[in-house]
Formats: sequence, structure tokens, C-alpha cells
Amino acid sequence: MIKLDEIREKIKEAVAKAIDSGTHINFATASEAIAKKLGLSERWIEYTHVEFRNKLNEMAYKRTPYKERVLLLPHCLRNSKECKAPYTDEGLQCTECGKCKIDPLIKEAKKLGYKGAFVCPGGSIVMELIKKYRPKAVL
Repeated sequence: MIKLDEIREKIKEAVAKAIDSGTHINFATASEAIAKKLGLSERWIEYTHVEFRNKLNEMAYKRTPYKERVLLLPHCLRNSKECKAPYTDEGLQCTECGKCKIDPLIKEAKKLGYKGAFVCPGGSIVMELIKKYRPKAVL
């Protein structure tokens, strides 16, 4: 059985090849074709579509100064058994206790000078944060 990392890498390679071909492509159609060619289930089509968008926006993202970026993290990265951080209108307010994967990511974003780093419980808060902080790039 192929490992998830191998599947993701194969998708990235196929997306890069499709973009590098220079032909006009429909991302939805191309995503379906790549998943089919790799023998993947339908659940990988959306992932492939996201990879197209990521690849196309990669250089613009890299050119965006850190102070114009925000980091959005899913709250499922927290240690749900030990996390004491409160939720506010801006998501989970990490206390940087070091008991989960969120702490080092928040610290790195702060160190780099990101406009903000947020731990989001769902999609609706994401739109609110983007409207409020108006970043030029989101990771």
C-alpha cells in the first residue's frame, strides 16, 4: 500500500508537470484526471485541486513580506486532553505551554514577524480574521 506522503508527492509532481506544460488547463478537470491516472479515490480530487492553487500562488506567497502574512492553524493540532487555552472571537488563544504542535508554530510565526497567528475551530472564523486583518497572504 502506498503511504500518504508518497501519494502527496506524486500529486505534487503531476500538478507541477501539468502547470509547466504551459497549456491552458481547467483545474477541476485536471485534478480529476490526475487522481484517475494515479489510481486514487475521489477524495483526492479536492486535495489535487488545492495543490494546483498552491503551486500557482507559491511565488507570490514567497514574495509577500512576513508582516503581511497570517498563519491559520486548525484547533485539532492542540492536545485536547491537556489544553487549557480559552476560545475567544479570534479562536483558541494559545498559552504557549509546549504540550502540543501549536506552540512551536505560533512562536515561529511571531519570530518571523507575521501579522498574526491564529488557531481556528472552523471556517467561519477564518473569514472574520481575514476581513479584520486583511493579510496579503495566508498560510
